[in-house]
Amino acid sequence: QYDVTLLPTKEVHFTISSTMALRDVLANLATVYQFDIVPSGDKVKFIPKTLSVVRVFTDADLGHTRSDNLSGSAPYAAKRIQGIDLPRSVTLNYYSAALDHNIFTQVSTLETYESGQDVKLEVPFTLTDDEAKRITETALVNAHIEQQEYTFVTDYHNIDLEPGDIITIPLDSGGTTNVRITRIRESDDGLLEFTVVRADYASSSYNGSGVVSPSPVPQQTVADPIGFSQALFLEVPALSDSDTSPRLLVAVHGFGAAGWPGAALYRS
Repeated sequence: QYDVTLLPTKEVHFTISSTMALRDVLANLATVYQFDIVPSGDKVKFIPKTLSVVRVFTDADLGHTRSDNLSGSAPYAAKRIQGIDLPRSVTLNYYSAALDHNIFTQVSTLETYESGQDVKLEVPFTLTDDEAKRITETALVNAHIEQQEYTFVTDYHNIDLEPGDIITIPLDSGGTTNVRITRIRESDDGLLEFTVVRADYASSSYNGSGVVSPSPVPQQTVADPIGFSQALFLEVPALSDSDTSPRLLVAVHGFGAAGWPGAALYRS
């Protein structure tokens, strides 16, 4: 029912403090380790975003006319996410391996990017501080790379391609760019509409700033020896007319030890 052969083998430790749907756990994994979850035939396939290019398109592959004339004569339609909707910083809360699995935080910021959103991610995974820092940088940079979206119509010669595949397309301004397929829609007249996002991750000029914040070294607390305490249960008459319900009267002592700080008594 699923295919994970393209994912690297990695042991992931996570903590579930409340009821979580498996879908939410997979979504967190996809965000942290940057992979897509897509249908492929009768299976669900897990595909890393950094695969190699599988096909190079030419101008002849783009701009096929559909009967509903969505594409018209243009080779593709381009859409760019507004800068105000992109992250200027990414904060990740995670369980730190160096802090006895307590929650810690890493942050990456685009210092020259003043508009945009401050994004906060919370994941139930145990990570090293360096790994968590790389995750914030990758999530921040990839969001800016993928802000450019293209839609074009091609023919059934490309029916073997699937969402998650990386292809190269020509640009009308000259040159080419690598894109990742996010959606394929089949039409009744034998054409395919591809929706893709920019995917030149390796050649990106974006850089997230901020140093790795090391987790503080856990402090080892050693309790001072305080000797023994003893509780004496007293059976005495009612001390006042307010003693109308059963109660326990207890005298606690520390055998006269110097510096005895007292004791606490708990009833199950």
